[in-house]
Amino acid sequence: MRQENYTLQQQNTWLHKQNVALSDNNDKTAAVCCLLLLCVVHHFAMCVLYQTYVKGQALKKAEEEGAVKSLNYLIRWQGGFACSGLVFAAASFLMAGMFVNQTNIFAVFLVNIVVCCVSSLLFFRAIGKSMKK
Repeated sequence: MRQENYTLQQQNTWLHKQNVALSDNNDKTAAVCCLLLLCVVHHFAMCVLYQTYVKGQALKKAEEEGAVKSLNYLIRWQGGFACSGLVFAAASFLMAGMFVNQTNIFAVFLVNIVVCCVSSLLFFRAIGKSMKK
């Protein structure tokens, strides 16, 4: 009887540890999903800012001061966007380090870098189109 109680107690302890581990993994997955969502929101906000404000200012500068000044203005903004994207990527990388395992940290960082590069390419494509006008 004592041996059975001891065995049942061990099984109960093992099941409790597994339950805690599963719960912990769910929290980590939720943290990664939140970070990825924040990255998407950040880059979307940068694109909206570009479309609504920066592009109009650059076109106004092109009319008033010439294409070179307008291009310099756009490049400064793009540098700011890229820096904020990289800072955001680094911050989420560090935050994710508190919550998730190494594979997930790498995934979060990689997604941030890819999104930052894609938004930069789209930005420079838009610059090229606005300079042709």
